[in-house]
Amino acid sequence: MLDDSSSSSDSDDSFSFLNHTSLLGPRNRNNPCFEFEEDMIAEFEKDAELCMKAVCALYRQQTSVSKSPMCLEFSSNQSPGFNKYDALRGTTLAEFLIDGDTEGKLRKSATELEQHDKNGLSDCKRLAIGHSKQLFEIFRK
Repeated sequence: MLDDSSSSSDSDDSFSFLNHTSLLGPRNRNNPCFEFEEDMIAEFEKDAELCMKAVCALYRQQTSVSKSPMCLEFSSNQSPGFNKYDALRGTTLAEFLIDGDTEGKLRKSATELEQHDKNGLSDCKRLAIGHSKQLFEIFRK
């Protein structure tokens, strides 16, 4: 099981996955924030766990808008969470990853995801990169 430090603000909680960047290596220890969206994408390319946390964060954003699991269609980039094309896959992945955690935090490892779903890691990366603009904008607030 993985654990993030909790925070009281919705914005901080939604993007607690970014706190993980301080653990990625020496380059990020001194500057755990992403200066550019491209920096975030570069980390998504290298770190499966960061992508998994991004999927969980998108899911938290989506469920904060609507608590109904059937409300999966969103307009383009203005609505929080997954876009309408990725909503079902993103929700399915996130629900496995959070494993019932009431705060929507990552509770599964990359190994567990691979055992559960052979395409899970690559889909998490695709979702994180595909929603990087949204993730970066909220992170910067």
